[in-house]
Amino acid sequence: TNAGKSSLLNELCGTVEVYADNLLFATLDPTVRRLRLPGGREVLLSDTVGFIQKLPTKLIPAFRATIEEVEDADLVLHVVDAASALGKQQVWSVQEIISELNATETPQVLVLNKADLALALTRQLPVAEEWASIHSDVQPAHTVVTSVKRGKGLRRLLTVLERLLLLQSRKVECLLPYSAGDLLSEIHKAGTVVSEAYASEGTRVVAH
Repeated sequence: TNAGKSSLLNELCGTVEVYADNLLFATLDPTVRRLRLPGGREVLLSDTVGFIQKLPTKLIPAFRATIEEVEDADLVLHVVDAASALGKQQVWSVQEIISELNATETPQVLVLNKADLALALTRQLPVAEEWASIHSDVQPAHTVVTSVKRGKGLRRLLTVLERLLLLQSRKVECLLPYSAGDLLSEIHKAGTVVSEAYASEGTRVVAH
């Protein structure tokens, strides 16, 4: 927790609807937001309470909701404060919980946030390979170095998210009559359009 999850969500979605503060328990309830990927596809991001060791009893319900989100997710964004001295220990703890949930097959992107602060403290950026191999049984599909405060690494993160989600999608080719413009709009929102060509009978679309 306090790794920059809410701030990252606000930046990716282009709004400030999710409360973000430099506090340990600033986000207590899962918040679902809509995100448009570079290819036009819209996905849902859930901002959840952080994984916390020795969790206070009154926060257990919110933590349980976080667990449920991980179990149901198509993709896990694991955000860590890469400038924290406890960062690697926290990554191991989260990966261990994911292993216990039998969610190791869910694709994961490890986001090494606060890279600007890490650079200031250690004079080097976080090394992705070192963080990715912390847990022997749970390893992320990709590791992305970011600084939400500086707006760095966010474009690459979006590209990685889209690529991983496309791998889980099915390719579809269809011919839509021009009268089905509303359906074409839905395809742009819910999927990623690979190609779009106009023919006499309608619009030929290839999408995931």
